[in-house]
Amino acid sequence: MPNDIRAVAATVERVLAAGGLAGLAAAAPSAGCGGGEAETLADAADALRLALTEALNNVVEHGGGPAVSPLVRLLLWLDGSALTVCIEDSGPPAPDDLGAASASLADAPLSEGCPIEALPEGGWGLLLIAASVDRVHRHRHQGWNRLFLEKVLPPCACRA
Repeated sequence: MPNDIRAVAATVERVLAAGGLAGLAAAAPSAGCGGGEAETLADAADALRLALTEALNNVVEHGGGPAVSPLVRLLLWLDGSALTVCIEDSGPPAPDDLGAASASLADAPLSEGCPIEALPEGGWGLLLIAASVDRVHRHRHQGWNRLFLEKVLPPCACRA
C-alpha cells in the first residue's frame, strides 16, 4: 500500500474483497441471512471497513511521514468463523502509551447535553477500532509494527 491517505479506501476494499466481503454494506441484505441475526454479514463488513480505515489512516498519518514512507503489508486469514487482518508497517515503533488518550476519551462523561464542539477532534480512531472488531492485538516484531484485527463473522456468513 502506498504511504498516501488517498490509497486507504481502495486498499480497504481490496482487503474486504480478499476476505469475501466485497460490496457488502449494511443497507444491503445479506444473502442467506435471516432477519433474526444480531449482526448480519453486511454489518460485519461495515465494522471491519471502519476498523481497517482507521488503522490504515493511523499508519499513513503517524508512520513517520512522507520522508520515511514506511512499507505496509496486509495479511488476512479466515480461521473458522473469524476473519483476521494483520497490518504490518516498517515505521517507527508505536508509543507504549498508545491507548492512553483513547482510554481517557472512553472514560469521559458524555451526556446528551454535551455540545459536540466540546469534544476533542482527534483521538477517536483507536476507540472506533476497538468498538468495531472483536479482538485487537498489537506488538512490534523484527522492526515491524503489527496490528491484528479479528472480526467474528455471523453464522450466516458461511460461504459455499
